[in-house]
Amino acid sequence: MLIYPAMDLLDGEVVRLRQGDFAHKTVYAQDPHQILAQWERAGVRQVHLVDLGASCGQSSGVALRTEILQRYTINFQVAGGVRSAEQLQYWLECGAQRVVLGSYAFRSPQDVLELIDQYSASRLTIGCDVKWVDDDWQIAIEGWTEQTTLGIDEFLSWYQHVPELVFLITDISKDGTLQGINESLYHSLNQRYPQLRYLISGGINNQQDLSRARALGAYGCIVGRALYAGKISIEELVAC
Repeated sequence: MLIYPAMDLLDGEVVRLRQGDFAHKTVYAQDPHQILAQWERAGVRQVHLVDLGASCGQSSGVALRTEILQRYTINFQVAGGVRSAEQLQYWLECGAQRVVLGSYAFRSPQDVLELIDQYSASRLTIGCDVKWVDDDWQIAIEGWTEQTTLGIDEFLSWYQHVPELVFLITDISKDGTLQGINESLYHSLNQRYPQLRYLISGGINNQQDLSRARALGAYGCIVGRALYAGKISIEELVAC
């Protein structure tokens, strides 16, 4: 199982939000390079790198993310505000191992399927951010600021036929809470889509949650607040 330490950037700082709410922001570092250099020395192989401002259409830290991609030997999965073929091409050419497409995958599925054919499923991740609304897991977009009425099953039906495609599935209600992963959500997905490759995001608090994710058959996990809050050490993640 892949483990992605998460680094969320906002105005050049390393932050974490609670359930995507910018009003509940915790700043963990003003210089992301200090953390990334430590992670690289510890042997981190991959990082989930997010521009929170870009995710909801604000001015993005393109220069900082570009610098990060070019400075470190870590494999980065870049997320936040990638809503065109040109932006996707830019980040891949800058050295991103994978790029997450969320709002773009919702608004322009045919374009995204063509981009998957062009770059291969190994370079793209489909972001699937969900909230329980009206007895269904429905997709949220634009940095979770816009709630759609599209259910997760219909969204997955657009892409789940693509071999080896990875989905980043986030339970928004769990994000940044340290309350544990939503086992029922991922168990249900396993039953309906046994071949689905997905990354669990939201709620991971400790090693037990990682063990639960592995037992569920997850392709990988995103670990954020638990790492910064000292619930899990970077050395423990590297050893997983």
